[in-house]
This record gives sequence, structure tokens and C-alpha cells, in this order.
Amino acid sequence: MTDRARPGAQAPEDKREAAENRQADTVERETGLAGDGPVLISQFYTYRLHKLSTLLSRQMHDELKARYRLGLAEWRTIAVLGEFGPLSLRDVSRRGAIDKAQVSRLLPGLIDRGDVVRDPDPTDRRRASLRLTDAGRKLYEEIRIIGRQRQAWLVEELTGEERAMLVGCLDRLLARIETEPAGPFARRKKSE
Repeated sequence: MTDRARPGAQAPEDKREAAENRQADTVERETGLAGDGPVLISQFYTYRLHKLSTLLSRQMHDELKARYRLGLAEWRTIAVLGEFGPLSLRDVSRRGAIDKAQVSRLLPGLIDRGDVVRDPDPTDRRRASLRLTDAGRKLYEEIRIIGRQRQAWLVEELTGEERAMLVGCLDRLLARIETEPAGPFARRKKSE
């Protein structure tokens, strides 16, 4: 006798729908979207993303310090120059999501190490272009391998479909915040 023929048995589609509904209820409960009560900080997406980012940053920072005597902001500067360079200091800051003053402070160390070169702009002495040296490029390629291994480790618990969904969701969220930086806090112009 099949599931459909047994009295009270659910069809596979019904079981799947019931499981999806239970999952949606759990998500609403765990994110504070269900109910009218106050939301705990641990239920915010931003809290979870920040915590994940902080833990991953700490993990990478420790590895970079041990292997290369590099801080995370130094690595991000090298990574941004490796992917997008040559760039101005302002563009390194913007693309790497690093404070401009921090990039300015760490730059002399990267230059002294021989990883980065600062090429003055011939038309404006206040501006310069930053690029990786051959040694900086080699370091960039080496650390990218470590990054790929770490990323693979992080998502090995996810299915291929979940990985694709995660990437798609993160891209959409990044695009949203980049398009609307003030988000729900945009100041409304007072009507006159």
C-alpha cells in the first residue's frame, strides 16, 4: 500500500511543504520576526553576520601574523591591490572597506617590506598610485591559496544549493546597502 493509499498518510509534496513551513516558523522565531515582543540582539541578522565576520577575521589575523607578520588590514590592502591595482589610497580604502587613515598609517610598513610601491602622479604631487611589487604579488598569490582553503572549510557543511543561495543572498544584501547606504535611517527632507 502506498503512502497515498494509507488513511492519514501525507503525500511527499505535503510532507515537503510541512517541513518548509516548520523551517519558516523556526526562522521567524529565531530572528525575532514572529510576534510583537522585543527582539534580542542575538536574533539580529547583523549581529550574526558581525559575529561571524569577527571570528573569521580573528582566525585569519592570527594565521597571517604567525606566517607573514602581517595584520588583517595590511593583507586587505595587498589583496585589493592584487585584484584591482594600481589604485589611489582612497580607492584602496573604498574597495577594501578599510579606514583611509588606517591605510595611510600601514602603507609605509608595506613599502619598507618591499610589498608595495608608491608611484607619484606626475601631474599632481599630492596624489600617488599604489601597486604591488613582484614580492607583493607573490605574497598575494600565496595568501589567496590559504584564503581559498579556509573558505572551502567554512562552507563544507553546506550543500551546493545552499552555497549558491548564500552567495546570491550576500550579493543582494551588499548591493542593497551600497545602493541605499542610509537604509531605513535616510533623512527625509522636510516639505516646505
